[in-house]
Amino acid sequence: SHVAHHQSEEYNLSTALRQTGTDYIGFVFYLPLYLVGMPVYVIVTVGSLNLIYQFWVHTRHIRRLGPLEWLLVTPSNHRVHHARNPEYIDKNYGGVFIIWDRMFGTFKDEDETIPCVFGITHQLRSWNPVWANLHVWVETAKLSWRTRSVADKFRVWFKGPGWYPADIAPPTISGDFVPFNPVVSPVNRWSSFIQFWVLTAAALALLNWQNDFPRDFVLVAFVWLTGSFVIQGYFLEGHPLALALETGRILLLVVMLCFYGLIPVQPVILPVALTAPYLLLSLLLLGLQWRGERLVTIPAEDQLPQS
Repeated sequence: SHVAHHQSEEYNLSTALRQTGTDYIGFVFYLPLYLVGMPVYVIVTVGSLNLIYQFWVHTRHIRRLGPLEWLLVTPSNHRVHHARNPEYIDKNYGGVFIIWDRMFGTFKDEDETIPCVFGITHQLRSWNPVWANLHVWVETAKLSWRTRSVADKFRVWFKGPGWYPADIAPPTISGDFVPFNPVVSPVNRWSSFIQFWVLTAAALALLNWQNDFPRDFVLVAFVWLTGSFVIQGYFLEGHPLALALETGRILLLVVMLCFYGLIPVQPVILPVALTAPYLLLSLLLLGLQWRGERLVTIPAEDQLPQS
């Protein structure tokens, strides 16, 4: 689902890196090109350039680009694509050329009197990466359940985000919208920051060398890494169970270290050796979190807008 990319309530270059966990099935949309005889290298090249081009347009610092606005996707018209305002929803689908939206009636120019409010119609309100990927399916199922129209119960699965069943009112989008940004203690914020980058490096290493590891090791490591990212998200949400879950996560790492450290399999030796210093780092951060630091959460609707 592409919705995960649009969940960001900020609009900057990091938004371009926010991608869904089901992106790997996107190749099916290119299959018709292959079936009509287009060479694979052309499809791969065009698909790659299309993706790379879209990185730079995720910014609010560039306003308008004059005549290029008529031809290319620009930061201005792509901001419209990311906005949750009713006036902007389901507009500007183009990846490189905006002329297609102009031709097929889906173009909408950015109106300076209507500031773009970024995000999705039903706020995610979470830093949980697993929930971020499941959220759209749960919300769609809720709409399907709530509508009384039998036809709409099926239609909701195929319509865009701007469509709602006739008997369900769409959410109100106001100009005083405040992005989800719970306030947490500095130690939790910095601990999650450090953990995120270490865990990301570990996840990339696992993906790169997964064929060299025993399958059970890969599965256990995958589950543990996924849970680790979820827990770091809990810290940034100010979740009351974050500390307890983090303690359990580290204890589980000790169990994994003891178990796989006793297996004389060469591919496992290196990750186990690297786990030892990471364990010490995690214990240090956990000690700082337990020591006098409390989680503080301010609901997003009670926050003052930040400049």
